[in-house]
Amino acid sequence: MLSFDVSRVSFLFILIGVFMFRRSGVTRTRDLGRVGIGLGLMLIALQHLLTMITPYEDVPSLRMLLGAVTTDPLIDILLAAGLTWAAHSSVAVVLLIMAFAAQGVVPPHARRSRIVLGANLGTALNPLLESGLGGDPSAKRLPIGNLINRIVGCALALALLNWIGPALITVEPNAGRAVADFHTGFTLSWRCCSSLC
Repeated sequence: MLSFDVSRVSFLFILIGVFMFRRSGVTRTRDLGRVGIGLGLMLIALQHLLTMITPYEDVPSLRMLLGAVTTDPLIDILLAAGLTWAAHSSVAVVLLIMAFAAQGVVPPHARRSRIVLGANLGTALNPLLESGLGGDPSAKRLPIGNLINRIVGCALALALLNWIGPALITVEPNAGRAVADFHTGFTLSWRCCSSLC
């Protein structure tokens, strides 16, 4: 959904969210109001992020840096995971990859897909690191299980990229949309496989 231009409806989300939060006495409606406010603010922040980054997309040194760094699959995944951990948002990193892919900054589909896998993996780092070193070991089971689950999913998807990449490009020739489609497909398919196991 965020791969389309939804920035115009961000203020509508905030307005409806504030109305639901302030006018309702029902807890569920108030919570949905908070979700609307948060979604609207997130859309505004992501729009500002993309506006801020757009002038740098055509800088030759950025293209050379990303071309040099993103040659090894493991470096691609670790770089994206670290960036996602720092941003605390895989959505922001995937939108950044989409913007770069649309401009041809990160050219081959395999590289973009590996970076998307890394962004997906980086999402699991925040809960694990925020649970702290001490404390109850049982509280770490869920974050560790989530991280292991994502590592396995990334490893399987990485092994299948040689078949997934060309098929995805034939379905969606637009590079930015292909990144969004790969992210959505990976997330949905891996969640379904995980829940079946």
